Amino acid sequence: MSQSSVDESSSSNTQTVKVARLRKIKNRLVAGAIATSGWLVLLTLGLLLWQLLIQVLPLTRDVSITQTHQYAISPNERILYMGDVVNAVPIITQDQDCRINFYSQSAETPNASLRKSKIMPLLCTDQIKVKFFDGQLYLAILSHSGILRIEKLNQVDKQLFPELEMSLAVTEINHLIATNQFDFQLSNNTIMLSVQQGKSWKVYNIDRRSKNKIDVVNVERARHLKLLPRIGKFVYVADSKLVTHDIATGRLNRIAFEDAISSLNVFPSQRSLFISLRDKTLQKWSIVNSKGQLVFEPMYSIVIEHQPQQILIHQSENAAFIVDNKHQLKVINYVTGEQVSDVFTNDINNHVSLSQNILYSATDNTIHVWEVESISAVNTMQSLWGKNTYEGYPKPDYVWQTTSAADYHETKFSLVPLVIGSLKASFLALLIAVPLAVCAAMYTGFFAPPRLRNWIKPSIEVLEAIPSVVLGFIAAIWLAPLAEQFILSLLLFVLLLPLVLVLFALLHQPLVERLPQRFKQGWELPIASVLLIGLGFFVYSITDVLSMVSTNLQGHWWLPIDSLENINKNTLVVALALGIAIVPSIYSLAEDAIYEVPDSLKQASSALGATRLQTLRKVVLILAYPGILSAIALGLGRAFGETMIVLMVTGNTPVADWNLLSGLRTLTANLAIEMPESEVGNSHYQILFLTALVLFLFTFVLNTFAELLRQWLRKNYQHG
Repeated sequence: MSQSSVDESSSSNTQTVKVARLRKIKNRLVAGAIATSGWLVLLTLGLLLWQLLIQVLPLTRDVSITQTHQYAISPNERILYMGDVVNAVPIITQDQDCRINFYSQSAETPNASLRKSKIMPLLCTDQIKVKFFDGQLYLAILSHSGILRIEKLNQVDKQLFPELEMSLAVTEINHLIATNQFDFQLSNNTIMLSVQQGKSWKVYNIDRRSKNKIDVVNVERARHLKLLPRIGKFVYVADSKLVTHDIATGRLNRIAFEDAISSLNVFPSQRSLFISLRDKTLQKWSIVNSKGQLVFEPMYSIVIEHQPQQILIHQSENAAFIVDNKHQLKVINYVTGEQVSDVFTNDINNHVSLSQNILYSATDNTIHVWEVESISAVNTMQSLWGKNTYEGYPKPDYVWQTTSAADYHETKFSLVPLVIGSLKASFLALLIAVPLAVCAAMYTGFFAPPRLRNWIKPSIEVLEAIPSVVLGFIAAIWLAPLAEQFILSLLLFVLLLPLVLVLFALLHQPLVERLPQRFKQGWELPIASVLLIGLGFFVYSITDVLSMVSTNLQGHWWLPIDSLENINKNTLVVALALGIAIVPSIYSLAEDAIYEVPDSLKQASSALGATRLQTLRKVVLILAYPGILSAIALGLGRAFGETMIVLMVTGNTPVADWNLLSGLRTLTANLAIEMPESEVGNSHYQILFLTALVLFLFTFVLNTFAELLRQWLRKNYQHG
């Protein structure tokens, strides 16, 4: 062998080694990039789940309070009203010279000291009450001569200026009335005043608009009298019974209890009461509409360890803070009655107030300020997933209602209507999509000739590229009015469609035998289309005739057209729109599964004498079943997570009703509607993240289960 041949062989071997090494490096880089991308996907999924959990975890904690700072006030001063001084609502006291002092937070050291922002002189024979209503402070001053003055305190540049709201001669008295023997309450249209003289009471109901219309009611031997101007009533205890008195009608309603009533606590909304009995039972009663009358009915009863001395209601959460005679503070969910915290402290006495998440307590001329933490934990499993009885509701129900213009409004965070809405929309969409998609997949994957399949399959799959907002817009603007106008025609079309298809299937074989050989395949698609169009014209043409007949047979059991006209069209529209949206996804996967069944199995079935329909049923569909199931699960997951179509079409009524034709609101639509309006960090915000977590887990578990089932079925059919 010559030296040149050896050199060429050596050079060729070196080049081959370099190419192999370079290929190996490229393979490693590509494999590393693919593995890194996969791990990044998993990392992103984990970060998404972690972010959802971070926002939801505060719902699982216990409500707690932590003392932040304290204020000192002058000795020998009696606190009349403990305002939210941190948020510029003054603390009002009365000193030994009968002067009224207004304390506000010091600008220099806001968390350490108070300053007197105003001093109001007052006669020592005058009595005063302070109320906070609709963002304003009101002072009621009752003189020894029986003249009542109600003044509204307006705040301008951190200065308080009294404005006379009204004055009234309420009674002729010659002796001093103790402060705890008169009270007043306000509503938007009414001022109610109660004054005690001896063993009798006088209750005044004053119209704030005219201030001349005054109703006076005399009450004898009443205890624990409470005014409820928002509902035009007052309540009291007499002869061991709770009595409610309607101002407008004078109607009395007496409610007997098994034990004596020790105290009454009125909710700020004035639509509910906490009634404490001597046997340490605490009952909640709320206003409901009973046969046109607003009456109090029991919601629940709980047993407490010690007698409550004061009950405070949170302004925006369903939380009640109970201070008992042992200086123990309990926090309960006042909708369900569940205790969510038990905090004991010696610095909390009976003189406490609550403003949002700040709790104030006064002891020995010292005002302690506490911060309420994890207040969203008041939302329990029962309040989120169970049936609850709310103010004004005659029986327990699942309710989602978060928007309200007023404070002290019961928030209703039941997730059940949203889950039911999502499931209803998804299954209604599947009722439309699965027959269309699977039947189309069977036709193009098994029956249609290759040239026709190459036209139909891309045409259907391209529909998946249409944005869902476009489908929602078309459904809301065009399809919804069409369903409103032709609801009867649409229902008749759906009912008659199976009959027409069965008739077409029966006539298929005789027609095929009479056609030339070149037209035997593919002719059924245009004929079926013509039949469907003809069916549409037929049901449309007879709608007017049926409508005229229905006017003479209104409400007849075999022709309930009047009932059909009143059903929820939006639910039908969302079923059609959402079903059409998920058809391409189900069709594409199902068609691939059917088409990829080996031809050898199809030919073997035909060789054994099976017809094409028998081959489809006994061979193709059995082998393609895992893929079809996976396609349906994917379609269900997409329908469950769809946002824009259900947002634009359904009407978004959160109703916990399994009736397929009732209104609905889905989890995704609820997130799109309410997330921009929710306050970051509050219960509403965190519960919306909980709904997102429920949505994420449902789709994740559904898709995982479908994939595992598909693999098990494929393995079973391959080796069975």
